[in-house]
Amino acid sequence: MPIHVELDPGSRVACVTFAGDVRLDDYLHLIRELEGRVAQGAACGILAVTDPDMRLSTPSEVRVIAAALQQSELLCELRVAIVATSTVLYGLARMLALLAGADDTMQVFTMREEAERWLVSGSPDQLRLHAPVHPPVSCAPPSLARYFRAEP
Repeated sequence: MPIHVELDPGSRVACVTFAGDVRLDDYLHLIRELEGRVAQGAACGILAVTDPDMRLSTPSEVRVIAAALQQSELLCELRVAIVATSTVLYGLARMLALLAGADDTMQVFTMREEAERWLVSGSPDQLRLHAPVHPPVSCAPPSLARYFRAEP
């Protein structure tokens, strides 16, 4: 099974793990399943953990997933923390958050512990204090500072 959902009853966080051949239909089915859990009051946050060997979505698939998330009123109000296990997955997950218009409620992390802390952190005003605002250091673009002279 490419997607597995496990609910922590104490924190009411749905932990979603992705592995292998995850297709567009799998993502859309997952959104409907999570909507049901939220409607029942069973989930109040989502921790999504990727596998480095999973099939990568195309940008056009990411757009379809983002549109489905935008149409979901229930999921728009949840915190979603995505743990990206590769540089490419990090970029696709950031693209998803931006296209879904969920930049405040959906954040991308490289470390599971940071993602878990952000999920249970305080008010929405504190969201950006816990979320990275740049890709992992290993994939940051090279500095262009050496090409420009500092003016006195």
